Amino acid sequence: MNTNSTLTRFEQWILKQMCKKLVRQGPSHTNNIKEYYRRIIDAARIEFREDNIDTLNSFMEGIFKEQLKNLQRKRLKDMELQN
Repeated sequence: MNTNSTLTRFEQWILKQMCKKLVRQGPSHTNNIKEYYRRIIDAARIEFREDNIDTLNSFMEGIFKEQLKNLQRKRLKDMELQN
């Protein structure tokens, strides 16, 4: 059993394939994305049982916002490199 928190290359590949399928545009993609977020939040609640809901929600929201900022920076950098 892998006790390291890092995903193996195979696990990363599986997760990437699942994510691509969940967000594929179609009649149920919005519900698929909501369900995926719900599963992430449920897993975090199980893992971080000692935190209250507000603390956990703030933590999860902070991570999400940080990732959005990172994506924006990456897109801007990519656009600068193209010019």
